[in-house]
Amino acid sequence: GGEGEGGMIQIVLTMFTYINAYSFCQELLLFGTLAYATLQFASNPILLDAIKEIAGDSPEIPALNVKPQKVVDVLKVFTSLQELNTRLRDMKYESSPLDALGSMLTLQSQDVDNLCDIDDKDACIADLDTAARIFNRYDLNGDQRLEQEEVRLMLSDVGLNLEEEEMEEAIRILDSLNQDGYVGFDEFVAFWQNKLRQPDVTVATTNSEKEEGKRNEFDRQ
Repeated sequence: GGEGEGGMIQIVLTMFTYINAYSFCQELLLFGTLAYATLQFASNPILLDAIKEIAGDSPEIPALNVKPQKVVDVLKVFTSLQELNTRLRDMKYESSPLDALGSMLTLQSQDVDNLCDIDDKDACIADLDTAARIFNRYDLNGDQRLEQEEVRLMLSDVGLNLEEEEMEEAIRILDSLNQDGYVGFDEFVAFWQNKLRQPDVTVATTNSEKEEGKRNEFDRQ
């Protein structure tokens, strides 16, 4: 009887040994497979592109190349534009016949009566002529509108510099009529005649700050 029981125990132990060895082999094989798949995934741009295409713009996947927005001092930008106006008026320009022709063509394309809302129309037209000459000087590609880099050059020429986010805000302020992202001549005239509306706030808040404010307002309700 004892020998039978010992034999049975030996058989059970042997079975457990084989089972454990089999489980170990399974785990080892699984580990090797995962390691190989990870290596292939990390080094295969096609797989990475496929995952990006499938994921799309899912808000659950953080974008790795998104730069945090900076808080922009709107009042500083507006004050810089006022200073730009003053320095442009104080600058001395050497005018050429070509400048005069460009100014004439620019003014002919505008409703001068609408731009001159003062009694002394002759003085207004002379002032608009100066504005047109300056506008055309910085309208480097001649498309009758100022782009951000052209406005940046204008600022730089009078010794003023704005950061990228501040430049975007400057264009937003100058683009006062149609909000197309450019500064047309009529919008430049509004700037030239000091008719830009001063912003109501001194700091432009980022999107995240706006969302935080909405959440706080909701919590108080």
